Amino acid sequence: MAGGGLATYDPRTKQREDVSGELQRIQRKLDNPNTPMADRKSLKSEADSMLEAHLVNAVKYDTENKGLADQVKSYKPGTPISPELTEAVQKEKYDIAIRAVEKLSAEDKKDEKDSGDDKGIQTAREILRSIAPTSEEAIELFENAYKEKYGRLTELVGEKGHKHYVPKKSVRAARIRIRAMYGK
Repeated sequence: MAGGGLATYDPRTKQREDVSGELQRIQRKLDNPNTPMADRKSLKSEADSMLEAHLVNAVKYDTENKGLADQVKSYKPGTPISPELTEAVQKEKYDIAIRAVEKLSAEDKKDEKDSGDDKGIQTAREILRSIAPTSEEAIELFENAYKEKYGRLTELVGEKGHKHYVPKKSVRAARIRIRAMYGK
């Protein structure tokens, strides 16, 4: 069973690294004031198509649904996709958002390794910046992913008779981490 998980994780991780590297290359060109305006539009279109193709392609690592796998094989960037494939793409976005804000809990902080040293986290952060260009969009994506994975964002705290709901510590930490990632 573990072998199956590793077999699907490694190609996805490598593809995320490749996409992240290309997105960084494109962003450097976009940030260069000498890049002509006509090239900027083309570069943005290239980045959008690459990201869309990556998200659709990532679905094949999670699906056992032959119809969905066939849709991935026949996919062409910019073409409409089925609601089923749209949902599967959303799950990949959620996975990227969760991965991008990893290393938040007290247990993770005991690790000697900083999240900045984890290539997978850095890759997910680069892709997240392309999926969600603002910190607000990234927080919304993360919160939806967190709800999908863990059920809710809040927990009940307080003494008997004075209980109230507050955001979970990991959710508050994720919001802070995302704002920091976006420089806010």
